[in-house]
Amino acid sequence: MSAFAVLAQCLLAAAPVSSDAGSAVGPDYSGAARPIATELSTKEFAKGYARFSPEMAKALPVKVLEGQWLGLVAGLGPFTQLGAVRTEDLAKGRLVFVECVHEKGSLTIKVALNDQLQVIGLR
Repeated sequence: MSAFAVLAQCLLAAAPVSSDAGSAVGPDYSGAARPIATELSTKEFAKGYARFSPEMAKALPVKVLEGQWLGLVAGLGPFTQLGAVRTEDLAKGRLVFVECVHEKGSLTIKVALNDQLQVIGLR
């Protein structure tokens, strides 16, 4: 099974419980996901990888992450900025949708974070 398929299964296993635009109390999930999206978009893969949980790091080695990301954004042109961010509750943590805007289009990534703000899923 490919690393991408493993990640997809991780996200599906952590199915959304409810939708919430934000929370005044608790970890700043959106604030934690934005730098991860920026690091991937600016090709700083080791920095993004350092935010992975141990299980996620084992499932998706940094070189595989790099290859998959570069394949996803190959036709989008250079990264320009982050766009909209929204979140959904998970049974344990939060799923954060972050729009990565490039010159020729945009890509919304899903970053699943645990309560320690470690990446536990990425799609």
